Amino acid sequence: MFLDAAIKILEKRYLEKNDKGEIIETPEERFEKVADEISKAEKNEELQKKWKNRFLEHMLELNFLPNSPTLMNAGKNIDSRYKQYCACTVIDIDDNMESIGESVKEIMLIHKTGAGTGMNYSKLRPKGSLVSTTKGKSSGPIEFMKIHNSATEAVKQGGVRRGANIGLLEIWHPDIIDFINLKSKPGIMENFNLSIGVWDDFIRAILNGSKYRLHFPGFQEFDKEVDARELFNLIVKRAWESGEPGLIFLDTINRHNPTPELGPIRSTNPCGEVPLYPYEACNLGSINLSNMIVNKKWNYKKLDQTIEVGVRFLDNIVDLTKFPIDKFYTLLLGNRKIGLGVMGWADALLKLGIPYDSEQALNEAESIMKYINSTALDVSKALGEEKGNFPNFEKSIYKDKLKYLRNASRTVIAPTGSISRIAGVNYGIEPLYEIETTSRILNGEEITVFHPIVKQILEERNLKHIKSSKDLPQDLKEVIRVAHEISPEYHVLMQAAFQKYTDNAVSKTVNLPYNATEQDVYNIFMLAWEHGCKGITVYRDGSRKDQPVVSSKETITINKEFSKNIVYEHMPAKIIPKEVATDAPSRTIRVKTGCGKLFVDLVFDETNKELTEVFITTNKNGGCKCNTEALAMAVSALLRCNVDPMYIVKLLKQGDSCVSFMRAKANDPLMEGRSCPDAIGRLIEKYIKKNETIEKSRITEIVTYDSEYDITCPDCGKKLRNAEGCIICPACGYSRCN
Repeated sequence: MFLDAAIKILEKRYLEKNDKGEIIETPEERFEKVADEISKAEKNEELQKKWKNRFLEHMLELNFLPNSPTLMNAGKNIDSRYKQYCACTVIDIDDNMESIGESVKEIMLIHKTGAGTGMNYSKLRPKGSLVSTTKGKSSGPIEFMKIHNSATEAVKQGGVRRGANIGLLEIWHPDIIDFINLKSKPGIMENFNLSIGVWDDFIRAILNGSKYRLHFPGFQEFDKEVDARELFNLIVKRAWESGEPGLIFLDTINRHNPTPELGPIRSTNPCGEVPLYPYEACNLGSINLSNMIVNKKWNYKKLDQTIEVGVRFLDNIVDLTKFPIDKFYTLLLGNRKIGLGVMGWADALLKLGIPYDSEQALNEAESIMKYINSTALDVSKALGEEKGNFPNFEKSIYKDKLKYLRNASRTVIAPTGSISRIAGVNYGIEPLYEIETTSRILNGEEITVFHPIVKQILEERNLKHIKSSKDLPQDLKEVIRVAHEISPEYHVLMQAAFQKYTDNAVSKTVNLPYNATEQDVYNIFMLAWEHGCKGITVYRDGSRKDQPVVSSKETITINKEFSKNIVYEHMPAKIIPKEVATDAPSRTIRVKTGCGKLFVDLVFDETNKELTEVFITTNKNGGCKCNTEALAMAVSALLRCNVDPMYIVKLLKQGDSCVSFMRAKANDPLMEGRSCPDAIGRLIEKYIKKNETIEKSRITEIVTYDSEYDITCPDCGKKLRNAEGCIICPACGYSRCN
C-alpha cells in the first residue's frame, strides 16, 4: 500500500515514539488511531463505529488524507492541550506593546502544536512615529516581525515541522517600501513568507498611471503620494529576484467572504490558501484525484463517498481540536470553516490522457472542482440538518438562500507536500516535476522512483528504456507534460480554473524560467488579478538556488490574450573569466580537516579589494589532493567571472557530510564544518566578513540566492524547490507547510 519513501516520511514525522525515540506503531495503526479519535465527535457508539470504519477505509485506500497536525497528534498519548488538529491560524497584533508581547507567546504556542500562523502587521504605526507614552520613536512593524521570526526559530513545530508564518502588510502602509525590500539581502526573515495585501484601488492606479496614497490613521506626517507604477515595479523587481513578496488580493477575497457582517478579512494562513479572521482557524484534508479515475473516466460514486467522508471528518475536527489559546474557540466554532482540497491532479490528467497545458485540462479542472464544491456544499447542508448550523449562519451570505449549513466554507486547494508523498501522487494541482526522480532516504540510501502511470504507459508501448521526458516520443510528449515544459501562463490559468469553484483560495506557485524578465512577472501578477485569483506567488528558476548560469535552450512562449507575444529565451551569454595579476596580494590560512591540514591562499585584486582567486593545497596525497586542487580551480574560475564570493560560499557549504571529517570531529568538537568544501566555504566567509581592507568591495552587495531556506532538504539532502506557495522537497516530500 505504501511506497518506501512514504513509509520513511511516516516514520520520521508521524508515527508515535517512546521515550527512547523508538517507533511503537505501524502506519496502519497510526491511521486507525486517527480514525478512532476523529469518530469520537459522533453522538453515540453506533455512529462512532460506523464513521471510524469509513474514515479508516478511505485513509488506508489513500483516497483521503487529513493535514499533518491531525496525522501527527490525533490518538497519541500526549498532553491534551496540544491535541491540536488545525494547520491554519491567524493571530491579531494591535498597536501596543502588550499586544505585541502577547503575540510572541501565541506564535510559540501555536507552532508547538504543529500549526502555522498568519499575521497582518498593518495596525502597527510606521517606523519613526511618536510613541505618546514614552515620547520615543516607534520601531515600526518590520522590527517586530523580526522578533516573531526569532520566536519561530526557537520552536520547531513539535520537533517534526519547522514553524511557518506569513507576514502581510497592506499596500497603503507608509513602511511598505521597507517591507518590499526586506528580503533583498540574504539571511533575513528565514521563517516568514512575505505578502502584500493589495486592494483594487491600487491596481486601478497602476492601470491608470496615477498616484497612490500612503498613509497611517492619526499620523498625518506620514501621508504622501507615490507613483503607483513605480511602487508596483519595485514589488515586481523583488519578486523577480527572490520570489517574494507575493500578493494577496483583499478585495477579491472579500467579494467571496461567507460572513461579511463580521467585517472584512485581511489575513491568510502561511501559504495564502485560507483567508481567515484574527483568531480563526481551519483544518485541511485532500482527496486523491488519481484514485477517482477508473478506465479513463471519473468514478463519481467513489468521489461522492470520498467527499462525504472528507467533509464529515474535517467537521468533526472542529469539535475535537484543542487549542492552547482560548481566543480561537469563538470563531473556530462560530464559523466551522473546513478546507477539503485535492492532490494528484497531474496523475488524474495522465490517466485521462489530457495534457496539463491545454484548454481541455482547464475545462476539466473547472468541471471537477465545481462538482467537488457542489457536493461538499450538499454534505454540509445535510450535516447542518443533522447536527445544527454554524452559529454565525445568520450573519452569513447563506441566511436567505439555505435552511441548513454546517460550515461557512468547505473547499480549498492547499499544499500537500507530505500527504501527497504518503499517497504516492503529485503535489496538489502542480504538474509533474519529471517522469523519474531519485529520492534519498534518511539513512543515505537512494531510491529511484519512476512515475507509476508513466511507467505503465511506456510498458504498453515497449518503451521501457526511456528515463527522461525529453526522450519521449512526440505523441507522448504532447500528453506527458513536466514542469519545465509548462508555460507560466498556464500555471496562472490552472490556478484560476480551480479558484472559480473553490470557497477559500488556491495555494500555488507560478514557476518561471531563469531568464524570465521583470516584465514577465508584472504580467503574471496582473493576469492573476484579472482572472480572479485571491493571491499569487512567483518563483524564477535559479533566483534562490546555487545556479549562477542556466544552460537550458528551451524557449517558453506565453501567448494568451493578456500576455501575448512574451517570449522567455532561456539561453545566457557565454562568460569569459578575467585575468588576475601574478603579483596580487594574498593571505594564507591553515584549516584543520578530517583528512589533515589544508592551506588556503586567498588572492585579492589590489585595486578593487575583491577576492579574485583561491589556491588550496593539502599535506595529503591521492584523491583528496586532486579534489581540493580541482575545487580551487573551479572556485577561482567563478570568482574571475564576477560571481559573488558569498554565493560561492553558499555552494561550498551546502554539500553532504564527509565520513572522515565527521569521525575526526567527534574527537575534536571545536572543528568547524562537515566536509572540506564546507570548511573552506566557512573560512572564506569569515575572512570576508572580518577583513576591513575589503569592506567596500562588491561583497557587501550580495546577489539574491536561496538564503531564506537551507538549499538542501533537512531530511534527505536533496535540493528544495518552490511549489504551491511553499518550499518542498520533490525527492522525499519534506514541506515547510504541510
